[in-house]
Amino acid sequence: MKSRVPASLQVIGRSIADWWDSWLDMVLLSIVWFFAQLTIVLGPPATFGFYYVVHQMLNGESLGVRGMIQGGKKFFWKSLLWGLINLGVLILVYVNIQFYGNIEAVWGLYLQIFMILMGLLWISTQFYALPYFMELQVKKLRYALKNGVLTTLGAPFFTLILLFTALVLGTVSIVIIIPIFLGALGIIPLLGFRGMYDRLVTFGLIEREKTPKEIEAEESGKIEVKGMNWKSDEKAKSINDTDGEGSEELPK
Repeated sequence: MKSRVPASLQVIGRSIADWWDSWLDMVLLSIVWFFAQLTIVLGPPATFGFYYVVHQMLNGESLGVRGMIQGGKKFFWKSLLWGLINLGVLILVYVNIQFYGNIEAVWGLYLQIFMILMGLLWISTQFYALPYFMELQVKKLRYALKNGVLTTLGAPFFTLILLFTALVLGTVSIVIIIPIFLGALGIIPLLGFRGMYDRLVTFGLIEREKTPKEIEAEESGKIEVKGMNWKSDEKAKSINDTDGEGSEELPK
């Protein structure tokens, strides 16, 4: 039986390959992003700019630091709103966890666990929210957040594996400064985008992206005649259906 690599590992592998292909851009973007976080105010715009560059990169356009600045300016106010929403939610979750932790009754423990789970769900939602935001025709945060929640709930184990990978890379990059300058942070948005695309394909909402080998095989299966082309297997079928008098009709 032919073994099949789990979808989560395929996403991780493809994200690493994308990161390696754009390693220098990832290094420069990570440096700019890191120093932007120190200003606090420029942190959210830099994050949106980072995702904007990665989104364009996956669509075949390399923008680099110039694209990060462009994306940060383009989504400046929406990014600040996103940052304030996240700050408010995290404060609310933290306060509730502390409050219920001081209650000796059993129900207090249950509510504390519930708030921890809500916090994890919110973090998971953000993992997909920015990729969705960049992909949406109408750039609405509520649409992006809603899609992030639905994707997380629709593929919890898949999401947990990707989140764990992103957490490890993010933690290492923050604790050990060198990986930041090696662009390790760039894998996190790539994981978000690739994970989102994979789930959309799995849910049947978009078609799977063809591999280079599949495109090559498809192209090799076509025959061109006088500026027109059709698949070779269709041509063979048409020939077999004729009466041998050369009455084959070219497709129009």
